[in-house]
Amino acid sequence: MPVEFGGVSRRIPQANNAYVFPGIGLGAIVSEARILPESAFLVAARRLSDMATPEMLARGELFPQISELRNVARELAIVVVAHLGSLGVGRRFQPDAIPAAVSAAMWRPAYVPYEAG
Repeated sequence: MPVEFGGVSRRIPQANNAYVFPGIGLGAIVSEARILPESAFLVAARRLSDMATPEMLARGELFPQISELRNVARELAIVVVAHLGSLGVGRRFQPDAIPAAVSAAMWRPAYVPYEAG
């Protein structure tokens, strides 16, 4: 729901539930992490903030569009996997292997065509 402030309407999405947690969860699964330290949430939040372009910020938008959630989760998971591996609490990957490992772990819905009968 948009918020009105100073005559301007702004859309404020939930960063934790919609944006951050899916990427952290995916990163934890891929890295086979034994624990999730607070720093994992910080690196995910920083990566999310890096995704805000100057154009988005000029419009007052802090997060990518909802239609980009799949890509956001992937990007956050990549940094979380690298971080957890560097801490020794998750599986260590070669840095260039992380994006493919994350992509391979992502669920892809496949819907059966529906015909009204």
